[in-house]
Amino acid sequence: MDKRIRSIVAYRVIPGILLAALLYYGSIYLEQRQELEDYNLFLETAATISEVHYLAAESFSTVLDFDEVNREIFESLISEIVREAQKGHDLLFYAELSSLNIKEKELLDIATSSWLRGLEIFESAILILVDEPSSQKIEENIATSIAELSIGDTAYAEFVALMNLRSQDSYIPFLYEIEYIGVEDSSTRFADLLVEKAKGSSGGLFLRRDISISAIQFEPKQIAETEDGFYVFDPEPIVLNIVITNEGNKTEYDVVLLVLVTDDQENTVYETNRKEATLEPGRSKTIKTEVIELKPGIEYEWLIKLEEVENEEQIDDNLYRVKGFVPLDS
Repeated sequence: MDKRIRSIVAYRVIPGILLAALLYYGSIYLEQRQELEDYNLFLETAATISEVHYLAAESFSTVLDFDEVNREIFESLISEIVREAQKGHDLLFYAELSSLNIKEKELLDIATSSWLRGLEIFESAILILVDEPSSQKIEENIATSIAELSIGDTAYAEFVALMNLRSQDSYIPFLYEIEYIGVEDSSTRFADLLVEKAKGSSGGLFLRRDISISAIQFEPKQIAETEDGFYVFDPEPIVLNIVITNEGNKTEYDVVLLVLVTDDQENTVYETNRKEATLEPGRSKTIKTEVIELKPGIEYEWLIKLEEVENEEQIDDNLYRVKGFVPLDS
């Protein structure tokens, strides 16, 4: 009996114990190996994110110099910054690091998410501020964006501090110092300053250059309009009054207006080139053409063009076309 027990112990129990121990310590080894691989991947990802946001924050400082950047440069820069922030966020989000539970990862996740939200809100809020300075809740939206950026700055600073502590015992890659905004307490004041600047500035980002043909009127006025959009006139000498308006916030000089009248055979009936010496913001001027005679039964087209000014964004309202005729039996 004792011999059988010893046999069972020797051939079944001991191997079972050894196998269990092997599986236990093997699983610990594999788990530790996976954690090490995840940690090394995290270090590599963190270094890349750090470089991406360092360059983006440098560009963001340029964006904040509103007196030096125009609308085109601002939109190009801020769009690129948001794309880079999205890239930094995705690098961490899509990295296979679910098994890595460390404070540093949590802080970096807060930083990348907050930076992305802040930049996206900032982009839309500033463009609304430029286009519509009196819009409601602009200050609130800008303050929210600044607060998000500040949260990101704070979380990243804590992340770097913890990583520097780790560097005392192990290798960590180089991590940049990054600051988009800094102190969160200043977000509301910062937003107020931006709004004040938008309402009082006429240069840089807040420069708006926009002239338009705001109205036209014939003398005498057309007596009807056909379904095809042709004006119908009485057989009388006719004059066209053209109202041009400066809808921007900068005085424009030497504003050029072209008027060309042709018949249905494309013959030039009338042509003029007028230049207004100055056109102040918010002001309009009326330009009157010379009197022309319209022959019954012939279709005429008026082409009215206001030459665009430098860096004008909205030019659809710089061109006007009108067609009309005097009835043959007039």
